[in-house]
Amino acid sequence: MNVRGISVEETEVLVVGSGGAGLRAAIAAHDAGARVLILTKGRFGLDGATVAAEADMAVDSASCARRFGLPGDTEDSCDAFLRDMIVEGEYLNDQKLARRHVEDAPERLADLVEWGASLRELVLTPGHSAPRGVWIPGRDLASILRKQTQKRAVPVREHTFATRLVKGDDGLLGVLALDASSGEHVFFRGRAVILCTGGAARIYPYATVSEYLTGDGLSMAFDAGAEIADMEFPMFLPYTLLSPKAVRGIPFTHDVTNYLDAWALNREGVRYMRSWDPVRMERTTRDVNSAAAGVEILEGRGSPSGGTWLSLAHLPANLIAHSAQWFPESLRNWRYGGIDLGAILPDLSREAVETIPAAHFWNGGIRIDEKGATNVPGLFAAGEGTSGIHGANRISGNAITQIFVWGARAGASAAEYSRGVGTTSPDMEMIERFVLDDLKYLEKENGVSPADLRRKIRKTAWNNAGLVRDEERLRTALKDAKTLAASAELQTVSTRRRIFNREWLCAISNTRMIQVLRLTAEAAFLRKESRGAHFRRDFPETDDASWLHRILMKKSPSGDVTIERVPVEFPYFVPEGGKRPYGRKGGGHSEKKTKRHHPAI
Repeated sequence: MNVRGISVEETEVLVVGSGGAGLRAAIAAHDAGARVLILTKGRFGLDGATVAAEADMAVDSASCARRFGLPGDTEDSCDAFLRDMIVEGEYLNDQKLARRHVEDAPERLADLVEWGASLRELVLTPGHSAPRGVWIPGRDLASILRKQTQKRAVPVREHTFATRLVKGDDGLLGVLALDASSGEHVFFRGRAVILCTGGAARIYPYATVSEYLTGDGLSMAFDAGAEIADMEFPMFLPYTLLSPKAVRGIPFTHDVTNYLDAWALNREGVRYMRSWDPVRMERTTRDVNSAAAGVEILEGRGSPSGGTWLSLAHLPANLIAHSAQWFPESLRNWRYGGIDLGAILPDLSREAVETIPAAHFWNGGIRIDEKGATNVPGLFAAGEGTSGIHGANRISGNAITQIFVWGARAGASAAEYSRGVGTTSPDMEMIERFVLDDLKYLEKENGVSPADLRRKIRKTAWNNAGLVRDEERLRTALKDAKTLAASAELQTVSTRRRIFNREWLCAISNTRMIQVLRLTAEAAFLRKESRGAHFRRDFPETDDASWLHRILMKKSPSGDVTIERVPVEFPYFVPEGGKRPYGRKGGGHSEKKTKRHHPAI
């Protein structure tokens, strides 16, 4: 079907993204009786963060023991899991969403077992009071989800780059996308749309994730009127490799700190984590580790390449050599993601390696309810880039749990929603304006290079809205965001070819990255305290007396940003309040006894 030269395709539930959350949502929507179509920037089931994850899925330890035969702690519970999430999330979690998360987790793991997953082992990771990390390599998860999606014959449009959410008077109508294989725009009309587009870690120069994670979904949702929350809490993964450059960003060294007694050192040889968490040291949570490294770097005590040092040299050489035999499969024999790091890294029994916190996960994003629905009728979201579940900091394993719990919830809810609404014709003149806005980068003879602009975006994000913030830096970030947005309008590409023109896609995506940078800096500027993944050197304390609020952002009719401070609700766990040093978590809380929930076992 063609309307004014723009191709139109129809479905009932449209899923944007084919990572773990997208495929799990598609499976759930199909199983609920809806016609489903998946759009993905890259190749089916191979883009996004899931396939590259060497990770664990967090499930309460009692369920791991009783339902799945793993060596779990039968004294653990969903209540204890929830408590850890709230404490480590610094009490900014939406506790009702977090409760759904922990209670649904065993059922979603049972799905995986039914679909053929092999549960390798159970690990105890930072932030958890019991072993809850069910180790399943990301490549296995991605393979299982691909097979289940193919079994259901859910159609997938590969190399299809969503550029706009299209609204009508009563809600969302569908998605405008650019088919990179043809160079043409297509309007995908859906009764419900599920955004599973991940976070925006790639606004930073150091990141552990795919180049595709540039915040497109967050920005599109914001433009469509969706509420965005907690944008000041991008999560950094400490101790990722910085040098040698060939392995930069690989998190092998971070994962090793879960198994060996690694020391984080500044250039003076000082084990600097003593000043931040003298009990847990390098095994504290990732937010505190990253902020600590950021301060060492900023204050000139870093390594030659701009990071800090991680050392195993205090351990006996034969102990280090033996560890390669008992590490989890994904780390065993000093291999990671198919790379033989033993042949690249120095002798770790004699030398330290340079590491740096790298952008890893987006704790904030699109605000959803317990069904995965947003405030925009017809728009749902799941996975990374949604807000409320993790609060100010995510603990290990919960990214994978989030994929399966919230993908399933959003998929079933979107299918139900699609049955109750009719099909509305879009405003094709508006769609044409969107298309022309994308095409403008092909028409300019001279202008700004998209690649150069992207480097500038990442530089200002890292320097001014990254590991360590203060008022001066955040003012600079906001000023730079305006300058970068003006430059984005002047972008031009070196070739007019429309098919698989990566430079053109880069230009379109840059505008989204700049908007995410602005929203991040706005929220960070407003939050005058340090909490979780947000560390302000000029406000170094955590202030429960004044800042137990979430920062909610929405696009105004004039196109500006409206910002609201929303008090956090405490249906289950209530903090004591007051001020406390940053990083000193679990500073006390009361538990509402009438609201206890028992493990789903």
